[in-house]
Amino acid sequence: MEAKRQTDLGNPVVPQLVLASLMRSGELERHLRLARARYRRRRDAAVAAFARELPRARVHGAAAGLHLTATFDDIPGLDDVALARAALNHGVALHPLSWHRLRPETPGVVLGYGATGARRVDEGISRLALTARQLRSASAGR
Repeated sequence: MEAKRQTDLGNPVVPQLVLASLMRSGELERHLRLARARYRRRRDAAVAAFARELPRARVHGAAAGLHLTATFDDIPGLDDVALARAALNHGVALHPLSWHRLRPETPGVVLGYGATGARRVDEGISRLALTARQLRSASAGR
């Protein structure tokens, strides 16, 4: 303990001891294996739902992380901020891609799937597609 106190910058001891115990027992590896499988199912559900519900969207970032970016190059005049706002009214929380870009050339959304089960991810993207269709219909009627 004295050596740790002298050599590190004050990292908390108890969490480090817990992590070391999890690593020694193999429980950390078990947890990571289960988490990877869970997140893979959620990601696969999201990618499949986009392909089915919004086939003109291009999905980016599926190889890593817990978020997907979908761009709508082929949907002219789509306002991603309006889409995000309307989607939220249908129970789907996401970020407009234009919030994350200095020059938003292409509308899109950033959708996190890490905290939501595969079935709800699928349902959310179905609602997003419905919302996008409603926005297109409303803007075509103007």
